[in-house]
Amino acid sequence: MPWKKGQSGNPLGRLPGEKQFADQLRIVLAEPVDKNDPKSVRKIRRIAEKLVDCALNGEPWAISQVADRIDGKATAEIQTEQRHRYVIEAPAQLTREQWIQEYSTEEPVTIGQPATVTQ
Repeated sequence: MPWKKGQSGNPLGRLPGEKQFADQLRIVLAEPVDKNDPKSVRKIRRIAEKLVDCALNGEPWAISQVADRIDGKATAEIQTEQRHRYVIEAPAQLTREQWIQEYSTEEPVTIGQPATVTQ
């Protein structure tokens, strides 16, 4: 069912001026853990500490996350199939008879005459 002119395709969508999820997440992570203590550590700091603790406990996923954040993700080598391009020179325009004479391995058949069959 098509929409009427001026009607939104997503009427229950994001409100005007509402921030994207990533922006909302940054805002929440920047808040202090204890909102009553202005000197409290930020939530993002607490998460980072938890991640490092997991990495120190030998959790492979945490070690990978820490390494990716510090050194960047490792580049993956991609194997591709080699393809070659060939240039083929097209011969001059030939008639059917000329082409058969030039490229055929069989006896030429003349157009308009029935072929003879030998047994």
